[in-house]
Amino acid sequence: IERINTSSIGLVTSGLERLQSLVTKKLNLTKGMKKDQLRHLIAMGYSRIRSQIAQGGESPAYSRSNPRFRTGDAALLNLIYPAELSKLRDRDYQKILKALDPLIGDVGIKRYVGDSYQSGNFWFQPWMIAPETKSKTDDSSSSEDFENRGKKFIKDSEAQWFFDSWYSIAMSTLAKKTRRNTSYLKLRVQFMNRAIAQLTGGTKENPMLGADGLPVQANAFPESYNTLVDLKSGEEHFVPSPITPLNWAKATLRLALHALE
Repeated sequence: IERINTSSIGLVTSGLERLQSLVTKKLNLTKGMKKDQLRHLIAMGYSRIRSQIAQGGESPAYSRSNPRFRTGDAALLNLIYPAELSKLRDRDYQKILKALDPLIGDVGIKRYVGDSYQSGNFWFQPWMIAPETKSKTDDSSSSEDFENRGKKFIKDSEAQWFFDSWYSIAMSTLAKKTRRNTSYLKLRVQFMNRAIAQLTGGTKENPMLGADGLPVQANAFPESYNTLVDLKSGEEHFVPSPITPLNWAKATLRLALHALE
């Protein structure tokens, strides 16, 4: 659902800042865009970013009843890395991290509160049982599909993604940018340990089972950990997503390890 996202504006503003640095080096890359136009666009970007962070996070400029309204969203990590916006300050980062706090789960990081994608018992829903009519990941291709999926959402069962390694990179970035080195350095190690703990177990002979009940690859990084919920007892179990391994998870872990070095 289209919305005015702080994280998206942050990435565009970061791109404009980098373009501005090239223009400063007298490289004619703007095809007629004047330097003052770039400065104006960058200023507009920062104004919107700071305004929305102050309001609560990702897309807070809507009424709370609007499906576009959102405060915490893991995409806000983009504002720290890779955007590395030059004009944000530690007080801005503290607001970003506060918005992210409710998303930090037991085994991973949620995308946002109420996220129904790969939520509790997702892989046993009708569209998964009849894969000839629905693929595993296209069931939110329209507003109607998105809404229907949300109706089957089990409260507090959001998928917990591999973003701990991304969070660790962000803390490494903040340790360099601000004076809060000690707290950020501790957090980057904490979240690196959480990221490594997401490695799947099992062997070829006795494999670990994923959220669809089928074996997943051993010693691999999943896209997320999903929740299986016993609807009678309420008992819950965290298991890897069938989307295992995931190159994005491996690449992000590699970047986090490099930042630690």
